[in-house]
Amino acid sequence: MSVKPARSLESFRGDFAGLARLAEASWAENNDQSLRYVEPFLRNLFEYPGATFDLSPAIYENGEAVAFVGGFPRTVRVGPRELRLTANTLLTVSPAHKGKGYGAVVWTEFVKRARSAGYQGTLSFCVDGGPMNGIIAACAQRARVPLHRIWTAQYHARFLRPARAALSPPPEIRVEAFLHAAQALPVEVEIARSWTEAEARWQCRRFGGICVEQDGAVLTGYVMPVIDTPPAQSLIVEDILWNRLDPARRTGLLQSLLDRGAAAGASVAVAPDLQYADWQPFRALGFRPSRRSLHVYLTVWDGDPGPEQARSLYLDLF
Repeated sequence: MSVKPARSLESFRGDFAGLARLAEASWAENNDQSLRYVEPFLRNLFEYPGATFDLSPAIYENGEAVAFVGGFPRTVRVGPRELRLTANTLLTVSPAHKGKGYGAVVWTEFVKRARSAGYQGTLSFCVDGGPMNGIIAACAQRARVPLHRIWTAQYHARFLRPARAALSPPPEIRVEAFLHAAQALPVEVEIARSWTEAEARWQCRRFGGICVEQDGAVLTGYVMPVIDTPPAQSLIVEDILWNRLDPARRTGLLQSLLDRGAAAGASVAVAPDLQYADWQPFRALGFRPSRRSLHVYLTVWDGDPGPEQARSLYLDLF
């Protein structure tokens, strides 16, 4: 007589090593190179101001997580409105449980919890051509919430030369400088995240983070391993806040970020063009479009959902 496994739907327990194993086992099956979300990175994600395990439901089976989705708070300006949203990410199901509806269960539970907590909607991210697009659409239909694809981010990439010598640690980025640079975004940017001081401090000091600053401009990124053989690391360029910097000096600031990424062990740099920042320095330094693109979906529970297709946005992408 077989014994049914003990199974429960509950808040994530904080077992980061187990979550890292689950994510790697699941995403190793993907055709594209996925990031390896290591335990310290995942732990640091939940140190983001306002993050809570209650917004990240998981299914446990015999004490091990077999399905998970993470929810993290974001304040986002959508046109004239400011919305308190959640970014849902890392939707993961173990290989042995795929195709059984576990992903839909945790995503629907996440929506229920986010609405109960007072959030106005959520952001979702899916690799172009990946099965997650259909899964998210089915999840939204099941949860009876709208789903609008507002952007497709085209990634650009270039290889990095190994660092010839160790670089001295850069001065710590001042939170005030980061906030000041973020406030200088062009008003034409249709969708843009807003920062509190605590959130900006986390961003400037995140796990694997690299930041450079010059005359009121700030660039940030982080170095992460990739699920690949042999092991490799990528520099993910994130905040491009150089609107106040002379255009002629932006290439030098970007080169400084790339040099520090190479010194941290990255062999490639990748960046999504979201049309909110001058892209010429990336072209000048050899960034070229890659095959990877990412769909961004916006869900607003009630009211106007925002533009069907934005012309520009400033968001962190998962």
